[in-house]
Amino acid sequence: MEVLVMSDVVATRLDPKPRSELQAEAERRGIPLADVLRERVRRQRGKPEPKGRIVYAAPWNTGEELRASVETFRGCDVASIRVWYQDDAGGWRPGKKGINCGLDRLPLVEKAVAAIFAVTGTRDDEEVEEDGI
Repeated sequence: MEVLVMSDVVATRLDPKPRSELQAEAERRGIPLADVLRERVRRQRGKPEPKGRIVYAAPWNTGEELRASVETFRGCDVASIRVWYQDDAGGWRPGKKGINCGLDRLPLVEKAVAAIFAVTGTRDDEEVEEDGI
């Protein structure tokens, strides 16, 4: 963790905050200032919003959203179907639930989903809008 301490400001590399504000938060929560700093750094180092194109989004559970997107990862185009959650600051973060695969593997994913529908006999044939959003 990289923390800089300057006179009346405690700053991480990404987010300077007045020391008094952080101390007040620590006292209010009854935890050491170092723990408040660690939490702030963890939140700031979280994964950013995706840089790809979101092609479908739908509400999932409370504070969650199912997203399908096409992104570039290490120079390769990939499809991502993932549950995103809303963090304490109101931003969206990718969750652990989901799948990423190369675009060439999408037909296999489609066959797997079709097999699940065939076995369970469930299917929602609701028409999806052109952009999916």
